[in-house]
Amino acid sequence: MKKPILNALKHILILSVFLFVSCTKQTQLRIIVTSDIHGLVFPYDFVNQREADGSLAQLETYLKQFESKDDYVLLDNGDFLQGQPSVYHSNFVDKKSWHITSFAMNRLGYDAA
Repeated sequence: MKKPILNALKHILILSVFLFVSCTKQTQLRIIVTSDIHGLVFPYDFVNQREADGSLAQLETYLKQFESKDDYVLLDNGDFLQGQPSVYHSNFVDKKSWHITSFAMNRLGYDAA
């Protein structure tokens, strides 16, 4: 009597696993990584006095295409605190206010830097 009950429970367990797997929702997670921003918060290179690509402002425009912040993880590899006069100002002139790069990165919602 015990063997048929155990066999039935085993089959129910196997079927429930397949049912659970078939009902799970598939998700897609994007990993977005920036590197060597060199203080390029704005889409303008103040040192060379010309428009520039790869700024945090342009990254914000790119991130707007996603429905939710849960659709991606935003990371930075470093080297972002030097290179532009606005960052120099935050590094050496006005040390008491929010640093312009950290302010921009917080606004963008970086997960780690």
